[in-house]
Amino acid sequence: MNTEAALLGLIKMHPSVSGHQLKMIAEKSSASVVPINTNRIYLCLKEMTEKGLVSLEPSPQSDKSGQKLYSLTKQGQRALDDWMNKPFDFRHSRASFDEYLLQLAGMAYLDNSTILRFIDDGIAYLEEEIIFRLGESIAIDDAYIENAEEDLRRKYKKLWDKQRQLMLDEATSRKAWLEELRLEYE
Repeated sequence: MNTEAALLGLIKMHPSVSGHQLKMIAEKSSASVVPINTNRIYLCLKEMTEKGLVSLEPSPQSDKSGQKLYSLTKQGQRALDDWMNKPFDFRHSRASFDEYLLQLAGMAYLDNSTILRFIDDGIAYLEEEIIFRLGESIAIDDAYIENAEEDLRRKYKKLWDKQRQLMLDEATSRKAWLEELRLEYE
């Protein structure tokens, strides 16, 4: 997951935000929209400041606390726009789809045609994933265990068939969700 891009998106949604506030936002939403490794936030913010992606200003209320607020720079906005407009590189994994959802979650400031194109890419990927789970993955799994003992092969097959069905159900559900979302942006 791209922590830098996720933080740029959060700073865009919450201009002039402290590192502590970003960490709290990430922790509260980590199970849903913004899965950020909160242990990396401060290091990433430091690196982003050094790259010129964010600016760091003292908080007007900080007085002696020394609290600093982060804001996007023009360079940071360009980096966020580049990330948001980049075609997504799908891989056959749950983590890949989580990254896709993160990118999608930050797109609200973009025009509908860009969002629709991104949704369409997700639908096309999931259609391929469904076809893969129904065919090619079975052949790959069968070839992998073909030399195993019959009892062991049967156990693997049983476990892998259940796992494949779960992944197929997830892909089908995600595709339906994206199709519903697409209708809202047409």
